[in-house]
Amino acid sequence: MTKYLAVLGSIVCLLLPVMAQAQISAFFETQTMTPEVHDKLIIDAGAAVKLNENFSLRFFTLMNSGWAQAHFGPIWQPVDWLQLGVSLGGRQGPEGMDLQTAYLLGLKNGRVNFTGQVEVGRLAYDGDDSQVWYDLTLRVKTLEWLTLGVKDRRPAGVGPVVEFNFWEMTAWVAWVPLNSEETEFDFARTLIGLKIGL
Repeated sequence: MTKYLAVLGSIVCLLLPVMAQAQISAFFETQTMTPEVHDKLIIDAGAAVKLNENFSLRFFTLMNSGWAQAHFGPIWQPVDWLQLGVSLGGRQGPEGMDLQTAYLLGLKNGRVNFTGQVEVGRLAYDGDDSQVWYDLTLRVKTLEWLTLGVKDRRPAGVGPVVEFNFWEMTAWVAWVPLNSEETEFDFARTLIGLKIGL
């Protein structure tokens, strides 16, 4: 873990002169879930550094009481309505440290947007699909302060999501009773989050 943090710190230090000239957006988020999904509080944060009209660099980190992860990589925006990103990093859990890759797809058309994020552990490339996590969210901004949509998150499930936007904060609730990979319905499965833009 110490070597990993040293490499990550070195990369950030090399990029500081570039970042000083660029636009930076960042966020901090806390999430919790009903025990049917996961019984641990999650804290995550990220930052994007816009280098020019087409390229940004993204950093993301997440932790709970059992494990942590961080990844870093470029985002390419060839047109206004499309973003593609890839990141490389690692995760630390009870079984130790391992490599992880992450992928991002963003689509936007007026008040409608779609965000897809996939994180893949090293063993997933050898067929262990338990090391694949994803969050797919389709949103429609109905009012300045209200966004409605549908979320499919592995391993939680799929269902409606409501976001309340105020100041630089978004409070959201997703009811995800349907498992999108099996024919299983669990009424109690819920995700709750608060995201703060920095």
